[in-house]
Amino acid sequence: MVKRLRLVALVLMAGVALTGSAQATIITPDSFGGPFCLSSPFGSAACGITTEYAAGGLVFDGAVAVFDDPPHAWGGINGTNVVDLISPVGGYFVMPSSSIFATTGFLSVEIGDAAVGSLLLSVFDVNGNLLGSSLNDDGFGPNGRTLATLSLPGMHCFVISGTDTWGMNQIEFSELEAVPEPTTLVLLGGGLVGLVARRRRRS
Repeated sequence: MVKRLRLVALVLMAGVALTGSAQATIITPDSFGGPFCLSSPFGSAACGITTEYAAGGLVFDGAVAVFDDPPHAWGGINGTNVVDLISPVGGYFVMPSSSIFATTGFLSVEIGDAAVGSLLLSVFDVNGNLLGSSLNDDGFGPNGRTLATLSLPGMHCFVISGTDTWGMNQIEFSELEAVPEPTTLVLLGGGLVGLVARRRRRS
């Protein structure tokens, strides 16, 4: 009888764990009525993407476009307004359908047909401090593109950069937690991308 009760308890705990993992959010360029302002790869950007995915808790830094890969993907816009498939992509998390900053403890991005190890996912806290980074060497996502994954508490924003052409097909993250009063962080207008560039110059 005791063994049976323990088995039931283990099954219930497993159910809780599965329920917890099911709270992950997956966003693609086609979510929430997208794609928005569809641009041609290696062509002029129709527009920059910012708050179009905020209903899911994801905001981009504005130097990002959606292009037809296929499937649809997010790509960086360079200084001459071209979706060049090499410029970095930056974004951050908010509580869904709000402007309240948020953090997550798990982040996985499906990025490009790029060579394994050629793309870098960097994550930062609400103060712009680097928390960690990961190369695109964590297997392959549902579109057959490489994955970069991180499990760290307090991840607020991210930048993807690299040396090969790429586009981001999907982003997955765990349940978001609100940040009451964030301090200093430059978010829009390429602030995240600039942050990564400055760190690389220093190193």
